[in-house]
Amino acid sequence: MNGLGNCEGPSGEFVDPEASLGIVCQPIYIRNVTSERDTMHGPESDHGRSNRRGHRPSFWARRLTDLYSVGASGVARAGSWWQKRANRWNDEGIAQRRGEQLPAPPPGRPIWIHAASVGEVRIGGYFAGALRARGHTVIASAMTETGLRLCADVYPQDTVCFRVPFDLPQAMEKVFAHFDPRAVVLVETEWWPNFLTAAADHDVPVFVVNGRVSSGAFARYRIGAAYWRSLLRCVRFFFMRAEDDAHRVLALGVEPWRVRAAGSLKLPPEVDRKMSSGTPVRATGPVWIAGCTRPGEEKIILSAFRQLRREYAGLRLWLAPRHPERFDKVERQIRRGGWEPSRWSRLRESASVSSDVLLIDQIGALAGLYQHADVAFVGGSLRPFGGHNPLEAAAAGVPVVFGPFMEKQSEEAQLLLEMGMARRVDDPSLLRSAIATILRNPPNAATRQTRSAELRDRLVGIREEIADDLCAMLLSLESRADGPQAAVPHAEPAKH
Repeated sequence: MNGLGNCEGPSGEFVDPEASLGIVCQPIYIRNVTSERDTMHGPESDHGRSNRRGHRPSFWARRLTDLYSVGASGVARAGSWWQKRANRWNDEGIAQRRGEQLPAPPPGRPIWIHAASVGEVRIGGYFAGALRARGHTVIASAMTETGLRLCADVYPQDTVCFRVPFDLPQAMEKVFAHFDPRAVVLVETEWWPNFLTAAADHDVPVFVVNGRVSSGAFARYRIGAAYWRSLLRCVRFFFMRAEDDAHRVLALGVEPWRVRAAGSLKLPPEVDRKMSSGTPVRATGPVWIAGCTRPGEEKIILSAFRQLRREYAGLRLWLAPRHPERFDKVERQIRRGGWEPSRWSRLRESASVSSDVLLIDQIGALAGLYQHADVAFVGGSLRPFGGHNPLEAAAAGVPVVFGPFMEKQSEEAQLLLEMGMARRVDDPSLLRSAIATILRNPPNAATRQTRSAELRDRLVGIREEIADDLCAMLLSLESRADGPQAAVPHAEPAKH
């Protein structure tokens, strides 16, 4: 790899990763092997900047981070004032974001998992279960209030959950000193400058799981490629979601021995619990669930639903907007279309849903409801939002439909298409016909169960493999810190 963000192909040629993603840069599959140059730890001496856990940012990267912190401090003050005025944050929440009024730390040194909001928190909770099963204590942080509330549902019982502090040196220092984490696990792209610097200064190894770098984000990172190359040296290992994401990290200057395209972790634990126990609701006809819908999509969905009702008079639409602040607006839109919707939050347990349209207005409920669906549409894909997680529905064995804009979920979408579990519509006008085709030939219960088992086994295997590797890396790092270098098992390329 050169300093301009190009990477070397298998035959030695230099190519632009954006020009041939998925073809070159094969070293993304190199993982920890015991050899003269341990690929887990890399070179023992790199311009004198090595430490026991990893590398620290360069002098100039720190100075740039100091400048960033000046601006971030002003944004934090203004944001706190605005959020408090809007009654979204209280005094306790603001104090916690300053690194104060933190919950009591658990016994021992925990692994700190940080995720941004709902989708990332679900991934963090899912991965936390694998770490807990291996004997590790976990603490969890989230950026948004919605994500923090969800932590209690998706993380193992008794997990200490808190708001992530502002990305400011003093706030991060307080949190690291308070919890004294054994390691940090960042979900997707939560690599913040002061967060990474504080981890390096405390000799805390950082791992990225389900790492994702979109083409748009990649273009922004490359503007400051030298800065990010230095800063990302604080990360011990990147378990990237897909090959495209891994190539982009390589192009930012991360060494190949620290990157792997490991596969997607997006199989939330609610699917496992609710599919086995059953969500207390009964449908009175075939059900189409439209999940995680975004602005502009509800109009298309309601139009398609109206046309489908001419052929399937008993069809029910269960609609789940992505963001809670849109629930009331979407309800009004449904009423303007001539339907009287029910709201999930107002249903009694074991209720029968007889209304034509059900508005799913509770965060976390959607995953468990997919088992009742005959077909599912995944939102954020008919308009250029990048798509949302299609695996929740597919894990219930439900045929999935999504639009052309799935770049943020490209690996998951491709997996379902290859397994014959999804259809892609390239134009919103084709949504009705895609749903109708599935309703005419719905899979039976046995087929749904088989599909669900195949997908879940494949995805659970990815989680277990990443958890095994991360724990092995952590053990090896701690062995190196405490004494002679420890051998780490050889790891084969990920199969996903």
